[in-house]
Amino acid sequence: MTSCTSPRRRISPLAVLVALCGCTSSPAPGDGGAADFSRNQQPADLAVARPDLTTPPDLAQPGNPSAGAMFFCDGHKAICGFGGPGLYPDYLTCERDYDSYSLTREGCVADELGLAGADPSHCAAAAGNPPCDKN
Repeated sequence: MTSCTSPRRRISPLAVLVALCGCTSSPAPGDGGAADFSRNQQPADLAVARPDLTTPPDLAQPGNPSAGAMFFCDGHKAICGFGGPGLYPDYLTCERDYDSYSLTREGCVADELGLAGADPSHCAAAAGNPPCDKN
């Protein structure tokens, strides 16, 4: 039994791409067409001002508390409060002290504050007292 169909020749995807790219019409460089970037010009809608990310905004001005300190002290105020024995006397002291802590101590007081939500006996440690008294 013989087949009446001839084998189909497969066209290379590269050949299709070359054929399509060669058939596009675009203005010659320097023609002043809408997409002419031959003179290193950038369209106005792509010219975006980039912010300076080298300095975090909360540290740009001396004396401003960091966002981390404000977040922590908001939680400390809600969970433990201020002014009790072994606690921060007030919100500003909390912010100042938190910003002076090392990353290890910040982690320690944050962990203790999380535990203080269920057990208030952790509030003193969350205020930077032992075991979180090492900077």
